[in-house]
Amino acid sequence: MRKHVAAVVSRLRFSQAQRLDSLCRSGSAATGCLTNIMSRQSRSDKQSLTAGTRMNFFNTFDVPVAFTVDTALLSARYRDLQTVVHPDRFVNATETEKRAAMGRSVDINEAYNTLKDPVRRAMHLLSLVSIDGLDEKNTTMPADFLMEQIDWREALADAHLKEDEDRLEEMSSELASTLASLGDTFDAAYRGEHTSVATTLARKMRFVQKLSEEVDSALADWEQ
Repeated sequence: MRKHVAAVVSRLRFSQAQRLDSLCRSGSAATGCLTNIMSRQSRSDKQSLTAGTRMNFFNTFDVPVAFTVDTALLSARYRDLQTVVHPDRFVNATETEKRAAMGRSVDINEAYNTLKDPVRRAMHLLSLVSIDGLDEKNTTMPADFLMEQIDWREALADAHLKEDEDRLEEMSSELASTLASLGDTFDAAYRGEHTSVATTLARKMRFVQKLSEEVDSALADWEQ
């Protein structure tokens, strides 16, 4: 087992390798070590991704409870609702009414930001069936997916080192395609009530989205 862990460590660069090595010295299984590293990302994002899960955000906009959403309709209803609670409408209102309108505006924004983002939307759908997609007690992920993430991060490190903008563009496109494919599979699993599969897929989506954001951030830095 330790030989396998050492082989995994050798594939990583810089701080990633150091972090993995320090975790694996305790004798944990290789896949467990990798999962621990990646689950830190989930914990750091847990608050933003699960905020407001006591509400059904689909009901806020009167749209079907489904992974696939009509984004144009969603945006139109968001604008309509924000118009209703706009501060200009409450210039002569009481302080209580103003606070209520402001609170409602915050709720509408949270609902909109959740439903327009595929990962947050998937997590919200899971919350509606009492599943925490970022449960810290459940950090198990398929080993092949974890290894794939290491490969992606190694490729990102190489592109940074070589200042290979073309490779970053390719990665951005590939990751976007991967995220879309995972979303389609999540949709089918969720509709089929295969909640365990859907949960794993939602977590995969989050990891891919995070990596995609890092790639896009690197591209943006070079464009400045």
